[in-house]
Amino acid sequence: MRRILRERLEKTFDRLKQDNYYAYRLLCSGSIYLRPVSERYYLNHFTYWDMPDDWNEENSREVLGILLDRYLLEEVHDPRYGYTLRQHNLIRTVALERLEQLNTKT
Repeated sequence: MRRILRERLEKTFDRLKQDNYYAYRLLCSGSIYLRPVSERYYLNHFTYWDMPDDWNEENSREVLGILLDRYLLEEVHDPRYGYTLRQHNLIRTVALERLEQLNTKT
């Protein structure tokens, strides 16, 4: 069962990379977080990347929405921190491997 899920996730990652590269990159980069983090932490990744000149916060939120709509990120409510985001461990495992591939290309 785990192997089948992994294969489906690999295909999902491939489609995401084709459909919206920034969402793919954000998902991979967000895999560094072991615990749920605020939306701000995810959106902060865009400040470190070479983005198009017309890129704005609305674009960043749209990319985050893509990941939430595809259930690649989960919303978690923490009484201490409020609304946070996290990746399921299986998604995170694939994302970490993909992140390593991204980092070796740059």
